[in-house]
Order: sequence, then structure tokens, then C-alpha cells
Amino acid sequence: MLSYLVSLGIVRWFDVVELVFFSSIIYTFCLWLKRDRTRFLLGYFYAAGLLFVAAWFLDLYAVVKFYRYCWPVGTLLFIIIHQRRLQQSYVAARVVEPIGADVASDWLHVLMRAAFKALQRNKQLMFLLDGKQTVAESVTQPVVFNCPVQQILLDIIIESAYIEDQSLVLVNQRGKLVAINGQWRDVDDKNSAVVHHADDTQNILAWTQATDLIAFFVNPESKRVTVIAQATVVPDLTGEKAELVIGQIIRKQQGARPQKGVDRESFTQPLG
Repeated sequence: MLSYLVSLGIVRWFDVVELVFFSSIIYTFCLWLKRDRTRFLLGYFYAAGLLFVAAWFLDLYAVVKFYRYCWPVGTLLFIIIHQRRLQQSYVAARVVEPIGADVASDWLHVLMRAAFKALQRNKQLMFLLDGKQTVAESVTQPVVFNCPVQQILLDIIIESAYIEDQSLVLVNQRGKLVAINGQWRDVDDKNSAVVHHADDTQNILAWTQATDLIAFFVNPESKRVTVIAQATVVPDLTGEKAELVIGQIIRKQQGARPQKGVDRESFTQPLG
């Protein structure tokens, strides 16, 4: 073993330190070359290194001397020539986190405004604010958005003929519009929808009793908002008051521990 180390030029302990130092540099350089996916630059480097090792063991003095004088200059030229390509490959290989769209801080006000505007178009909508215990699987989603609540988007939706009266609008409690034109699903058949929201207040009450779901709609007769949350119906609210109530409930629920999962079958029948 000692003779093998001597043949490699390793005689003193700091020879090992030097070996580790230069090995780290070569390893880092190889990782840099590996980033280029279009050309196998690392293969050329391996081939040149193997040629030098072969020349050393075969005592090819001229080749070894050529490497000693020309290798640093050649490596520098290699880096300069391929610098731009390697930089492009490095950027392309990076994992870039997508920038999420900003959610408006007044998204509740935008939703409330959309509810009143829909009522002016003779369309009563039930808005479901989905929380940690999602009810999305129990609601049909004919039109999916998954985008931040925006006033211009909701204006277009309300003005269009596609939005249906007596349908559910699913929004999560972080201010993102999930889906429109929803209906409650039948437990026995996930492809079928059952009762409209106007006839299903008790069903929503049951959901809010066991989940952090919040629902609200505008009464077409009184033009007042009804909020359903935590198994409680709060009727006859102005739009501003309803926004305050919903905001307080959301802040309270975000600070609370999530509850366990809910069995959907217990919500298929209205409470007696």
C-alpha cells in the first residue's frame, strides 16, 4: 500500500490535502460541464483526462510536457468559448417557482358586489367559501377557473348568459374562484346533481356544522344578505355587515385547528 502511494507521489500528509483540493476543483468543473444537455462537453473532458493519465503511465514525455504547458491555457479557452452555452444550460436547468397571481385583499367585497349584480340580472347565486375541509367533491363543477377573484372577471361572468340561476359558486377562503354553475351531487351517483341551494339551507347548515364552510346569498325580496356558518344562519345583513361577519369567521377559523374528515352521506338529507 505504501509503495502504491509513493508511486502516486503521496509521501507526506499535506500531499493528501493537495490531492483533495485539486480533486474538488476538478469535480466542481465536471458538474459545471454536465449542465450542458445539448453537447457532451463532459465526455471531451474525460477523454482529455484519460489521455493525460495514459501518457503519464506510458512515459510519453513529449505528450506530458505538452499537457503541462498547454492544459491551463486550453482549459481557459474552453471555458471562454462555451461560457454562454453553459450559462444558458444552467438557467434552463434551474427549478423556478412560478409567481402566483396576487389575490385582491378586497375579494370579499368583489364577491358581495357580484352577488347583488347577479340579483339585478334575475339570478340568485349561492356562494360557497370552501375552507380546509373542502366540500368540492360534493359539488358539481361544470366550469372550473382556479384563479384569483377579480372584479372584471366576475362582471363578465355575471353579464354572460352562461351563468345559471339558482347555482353554486365555489370560492376558497384564500380568495380564489374555483368553479361556477355548481349543484350538490347525489351521494349514490357522482355524475348527478340534486336540489338547488334555495331549497337546501338545511343541507348547508349540516355542512357548516362539521366543516369550516361558509355560505352566503342575497335574498331577492329583502335585498339583504344571509350568511350561513358554524351551523348558524345570520339573516338580514347589509352587504358591508356581511363582509365584516364573514371576514371575522375566516380569521377565526384560520387560527383554529382543522377538524377531522366529514362523511358526505350524513348531509344528503335536510336536518329535521
